[in-house]
Amino acid sequence: MKTLFRWLFRTFFALLLCVIIFVIAVTFLQIPVNLTRFKTPIEDLASKALKQPVRIDDSIIISTSLKPVFTLRGLRVENTDKFTEKNFVSLDLARVQLELLPLLQKKVHIAEIHVTELDINLEELENGDVNWIFASTEKTPSEATEKNDQESEPTASDKKAKLTSDMLVVRKLTFDNIIVNYISPEAKLSRFELTKCNGIMLPGEPMKMDASGMLQSFPYNLDLTISSLEEFLLNNRSGLELNIELAETLLNFKGDVNLEKAHQELVMEAAISGENLNSLDNLLLLDLPPMKAYGVEARVRLKKGVAELENLAVKTGSSSLNGTAHIKKGDKVEVALNLQSPMIQLDDFVFDDWSWIGEEKKEEQDVTKEQEKQPEEEKAGAGEEKKLGLLDPEVLAQLDVKLDVQADAVLSGNDELGKGTLEATLLDGRLAVDKLDISIPGGLILMKASVKPGKQQSDASLDVEIENFDIGILVRRSKPEAKMGGLVNLDIDLKSVATSVDQILANGNGYFDFSGELNNIAAGIIDLWAVNLITAVVSSTEEQQSEINCAVGRWSVVDGKLVPDVFFIDTSKIRICGDGEVDFKNNRVDITVSPTPKRPEFFNLATPVEIHGTLDDIKFGVGGVTSVIGTAVKFIASPVTTPIKRLVKTNIPEDGSDACQVILGPENRTEIKIDGCK
Repeated sequence: MKTLFRWLFRTFFALLLCVIIFVIAVTFLQIPVNLTRFKTPIEDLASKALKQPVRIDDSIIISTSLKPVFTLRGLRVENTDKFTEKNFVSLDLARVQLELLPLLQKKVHIAEIHVTELDINLEELENGDVNWIFASTEKTPSEATEKNDQESEPTASDKKAKLTSDMLVVRKLTFDNIIVNYISPEAKLSRFELTKCNGIMLPGEPMKMDASGMLQSFPYNLDLTISSLEEFLLNNRSGLELNIELAETLLNFKGDVNLEKAHQELVMEAAISGENLNSLDNLLLLDLPPMKAYGVEARVRLKKGVAELENLAVKTGSSSLNGTAHIKKGDKVEVALNLQSPMIQLDDFVFDDWSWIGEEKKEEQDVTKEQEKQPEEEKAGAGEEKKLGLLDPEVLAQLDVKLDVQADAVLSGNDELGKGTLEATLLDGRLAVDKLDISIPGGLILMKASVKPGKQQSDASLDVEIENFDIGILVRRSKPEAKMGGLVNLDIDLKSVATSVDQILANGNGYFDFSGELNNIAAGIIDLWAVNLITAVVSSTEEQQSEINCAVGRWSVVDGKLVPDVFFIDTSKIRICGDGEVDFKNNRVDITVSPTPKRPEFFNLATPVEIHGTLDDIKFGVGGVTSVIGTAVKFIASPVTTPIKRLVKTNIPEDGSDACQVILGPENRTEIKIDGCK
């Protein structure tokens, strides 16, 4: 009997020792356990859960120890047949290493998460179906009520009691070569690449991640900081800061996110800055203005389909605007902007090589002509990355905008223009300047305009009224030391049909009037045109020099043709009168200008000059043979005819006071007669 007990004891002890050795081996040694043979039932379970086919093409391995490692290779989640891409997800490698001892305290400590070569294809169909929703999570009202009766949300004190700051720890997070593709209903592909990502989340410290990769074809760098788990558990909030460097632009988002209300409302501080706004052209496929050294800051409040921008601040150069914006997403994006500025410097918004109305540069036009000669397949490829202008109908059709800007001061260089107001709208593709009002010293600038860019012509209008604008402001923009000046008036009233802003004049009907009393502008050699030629040649230039008094043009506009009712330039010695037409529809200029001495002069030429050509290539020349012969006859006969003219003809005032004060506008267009002009 003793022998039997001794044998049983030894057997039990041997078994116990084997178990201990096994436990020790499993605990302290990493022993790989290949579960690949069980992948078929695992695939079936996952497929039923996701309601989409799941395949494991390679292996499932678990390595035992106090820090077991779960390794999965070759995972695929397939799409259903209605989507174009075969796979929704394909994964080369995922490895997760856990720490077992914290699990005994109901804590999850992850030593490492490593994911390599993960491809995700997100696809949306025209009927609204998407491939990233696998199974409906909606419950009937009765089910939801029953669940609410059975379960109640834990209170904040319960959370504090049960959870601690080290409840979830991730000591090392690594993602390599992650690609996310989004295919829109229009079959357009957007591509996001995460080349490298490293992260860490330790007890009582914020979670930090830094990443780099490609968005479309643009490299980016990203770093993300999320508040520690302790802060989240104690306050049910999570501080977040995200910094992105993309297309030479810096984006910053930070805020204290209330997780209980995050699905209803999210508030963030946002800032965007860059050295030149047009660095975003290729990313957004828009032709943006080359605005330098700009910055935008705002407190962004996001609700369902609505974004409120509070404390909005826009800065570029020496200009700044502050205010609010309301953005609502529906069939269109509705935007309401209310801005106020202590000072707007017009130089910050004037760009020599870019046009607000989207006119093509000459170089681009030349490129287009060259492309016309290319084979069809090359032209198709060249147009894939076409950038749209800001006033392109395709862009305008997506927006409804209301803009209200109040400026305490408007400057052009060192010149102060005064206060300004701008009210503009974009509604159903129609762009309208409802009110542009600048109170300049001693005068005003008023403008209204309306046009609907598109392929089909629609009603358009342009109304401009400028009183006593100092023309020297424009001259000093290109030549700051210039002394030339004078007050200019402009009165335009055009009704038109147009497909773009630049067609308003081409199809316009109405009038286009201007006048200017100019200072410090020497008439110079112009006077040699019609004064006593011999006296002018032998006399001192200073003695004979005169100045331009004014220029006046009252043009009637009919179907894009400008015909002068009155057009003249007045100097202290001559009056130059013009006749003809400017045809904006056909891009032609055909004008004849004729000088008249203010007092009859001996031996003056006074030969009419003809101006012909396109608006881009204007040529000057004397009239035909008849004009030249007539000039020669008058020149030779002047010793006889001039004394007679001086006796019977009243001289034109030297200062042009008889004509320079012509009133502009719609009245008396055919009744005004200017002495010296036909």
